[in-house]
Parts: sequence; structure tokens; C-alpha cells
Amino acid sequence: SLLNCIDEFDKARHKAKQDYASLLDKYPSSVALLRNYATFCDTILNDSIKAEKLRRHAVMIEDEAAPDDDDLQAALEHGAQQSAGTSDQNENTRLVSSRFIASHRHMIMGRESQKAKLLNFRVRQGVVVLLILATATFCITDFYLFKATAMKNLRLIDSTGLFSVYSVSALYYYRNQILASKYGDLDAVKVLRMRVRDF
Repeated sequence: SLLNCIDEFDKARHKAKQDYASLLDKYPSSVALLRNYATFCDTILNDSIKAEKLRRHAVMIEDEAAPDDDDLQAALEHGAQQSAGTSDQNENTRLVSSRFIASHRHMIMGRESQKAKLLNFRVRQGVVVLLILATATFCITDFYLFKATAMKNLRLIDSTGLFSVYSVSALYYYRNQILASKYGDLDAVKVLRMRVRDF
């Protein structure tokens, strides 16, 4: 499956990175090794900054190499090439791998790609259906439930509005009636009693 291929690729990439690190420990001044590792960093690891540093280091080693160091440099280059393989071998391996992937692409990602596309389509359908249902539910609820509840509340407010006004007025008259009786004003008490009965 695709996940197995990705795991194998990660393992191979990690192993190659470790191999390059050990070769660089053994042959730190090998220009060919530095350039191959730079190409690896560029194409496989997608680390162009590190690749550029390695290329600069290789150029610096070439510039510093004295004429009598050529034999030593050639020996180091040969040792690095024996350990890591030549650039042509790496290029051939890369071509073989790319041809293999191109010829087996339908088998590697065919079913998974179709499943991913189908899942994406179903998720989009589900979102659209949920959006339509939510909109319809909101409209129905707003029209029937909220409208009916709002109208009922408005009627209650209207009906209790006058009642609360009358209640406050009646309490005011009762208060005045109590004060009038306290001060002995019987005429005011009779008038206020009549007003309370009118409510």
C-alpha cells in the first residue's frame, strides 16, 4: 500500500543520510562525496541551503588543494566513490526508481487515490446536506416556533401592562387611604375607597 511505500522511503532516506554522515567522517575532504551529498540534500531531503553549503565547501577544498596533494586527493576520491558509488550509479538508480514508480503508479496509488477522492466527495456532500438541513430547520423554527412564542409573549406583555399600571395606582390609593385614616380625614378615605373600587 501507499503507507508501506512511504515508510520504506523514509527508512531508506534515513539510512542514506546516516551513510553519508559516516562517509563524511571518514573522508571529510572528498570533493566528489561532498557534491554527491549536496545532490542528495537537494533532491531527496529538499534542503537546498545545506546543499549549497556543501557545494561551497567542495569548491573551497578544490581551491585549497596544492599540486602535491593531488595524489592524496585522488586516493580519497577513489575511496569515497568505492564506498558510496559513483554519481553515474546514483543517477542510474534514480532513473530505474523513477521508471518503476511511473510504470506502477496505478498500483501504488490507484486504489488509495480513488478512495481519497471518494472520501473527499462524500465529506463535501455531507457538509452541503448539513448546511441545507440547518438552514431549513432554522427557517421552520423561526417561522413557526419563534413567531408563535414571540406573539404569545407580546400578548402577555400587553395584557399585563395595564394590570401593572392598575396595580401601582391601586397601591398608591391604598397608601393614601391609610395615611388619610391615620390623620383622621374621613372624607379623603371615602373618596380613595371609591377610586379603588373603580379598578
